[in-house]
Amino acid sequence: MFPPNAYWGTNFYASNLVAGWINLIFMIVQTAIFFEVWYLLRGRLLSALANAGRMSLTLYIGQSIVFVPIFYNFGFGLWDDVTAMQMALVAVIGFAIQVAGANLWFRFFQYGPLEWMWRAATQFNPNLPIRVK
Repeated sequence: MFPPNAYWGTNFYASNLVAGWINLIFMIVQTAIFFEVWYLLRGRLLSALANAGRMSLTLYIGQSIVFVPIFYNFGFGLWDDVTAMQMALVAVIGFAIQVAGANLWFRFFQYGPLEWMWRAATQFNPNLPIRVK
């Protein structure tokens, strides 16, 4: 019914408590490193991602439209044919293309296409301007 008593003894609870504190400390260190890098570079490196953040709904739906048919079984089913390194490379290249596309898009438009539709629908205003003035 239950696992052996060795799993439910003091060592089990102590190890979980220690692991929880280690995970918390690791998360705090990662956050501190992120903020140090952000302030060190004065946001230049990460500000390149700002436009991708401004059209995150469009990019999320776009990557789903592209990658789901490629990797799921109702499409090409490549999820089990690629290694983790190949998958990571595809993800990085795909994201880089999306970031470049977002930066290009915002030279001409104020909102991403789906973000504009969402905003126009919630404000009941289909005449909401999308072009940069």
